[in-house]
Amino acid sequence: MKRITIRTVVLVGLISIPLSAQTEQERKEEITVQTSGYMSFDFLKGQRQSSYHQGSAQDVRAGVTFSGRFAGSWDYALEARFRSESEFSLEQAFLRLALSEKIRVRAGLFLVPFGVYNTSNRPYEQALARVPLIVEEAYPRSWRDIGICVEGKFSFLDFAVYAGNGLGEGNRLKDGQQFRDRNADKGVGGRAGIRIDAFEFGYSLYRGKVDDRNRRKLILQAGDASWKTNDFQILAEYIQAWLDSPSPFGRAKCQGYHIQAFFPFNPVSFAIGRQELTYKDPFRGPGFFAPDVAGLGIDESRNRWALELLWPALPNLLVKAEYDFNREAGPKRSDDLFTAQVAFKF
Repeated sequence: MKRITIRTVVLVGLISIPLSAQTEQERKEEITVQTSGYMSFDFLKGQRQSSYHQGSAQDVRAGVTFSGRFAGSWDYALEARFRSESEFSLEQAFLRLALSEKIRVRAGLFLVPFGVYNTSNRPYEQALARVPLIVEEAYPRSWRDIGICVEGKFSFLDFAVYAGNGLGEGNRLKDGQQFRDRNADKGVGGRAGIRIDAFEFGYSLYRGKVDDRNRRKLILQAGDASWKTNDFQILAEYIQAWLDSPSPFGRAKCQGYHIQAFFPFNPVSFAIGRQELTYKDPFRGPGFFAPDVAGLGIDESRNRWALELLWPALPNLLVKAEYDFNREAGPKRSDDLFTAQVAFKF
């Protein structure tokens, strides 16, 4: 009886060795899933000439992300977002392959690597509640594209280059979001950033054709710099956009900058920002109908001072109160704006 027991133990042990190895291999290849998300809403109250002079609770936003790894060097991400009370869309949906510890390639739908705002535009990722003027006008909010993107991260250098369908043509530059290619030209661009101690400097570029006839070129450039310490953070960015127009109309040009400083006090932090925008387009604007029906044109010059208090009411709950001093060329308008925002991350 004793002999049978020993043989049985040995036999079971021999069988369990390959089974254990197989289980370990399966464990390495199984798909992992991580979830995260956020929600936010705003209350807006402006002066008598503001669009929000009566006060309005609006801009309800929410998003959820599913991400994880599968098949060794592969990972994935799927992000869905509610952009308003009635609009639902995919923010990102891509597969990514790690070619090495420093180089990764992703394909699918992704946020375009341009400037400092586009890939980190969720309410809990930015100090100010309102989007800077030049960021709001130079390209679509949450600018996304379908294509391929190569990312690299080294000791002092980060870069991302991509090719995709590119932007289309609308009444304004911010109306150019599209998800299919309308011409033979692919949109290409990317961003490179250099880190030196507490400083970072970045440059972004985008080039593509916007019309069905493959004639009108759009060029976007951005330069940014930041200085981050435990006591303060300073961020500055300058953006330019040029868009071709048919004869006899001149070329459209949009340019501007935003500068902001953030001071993490306890319990309430403080942020201040300065923004300027100049936007001239003699061909598009209200009434424009692509490709050749001219609009009334665009001729705008605006600036803003923004003051904000931020209170982390809970570890995952952020409350913002921002007052914007809005100014524009021409007769003086009373359209300053107060914004209260609540943002929750989970």
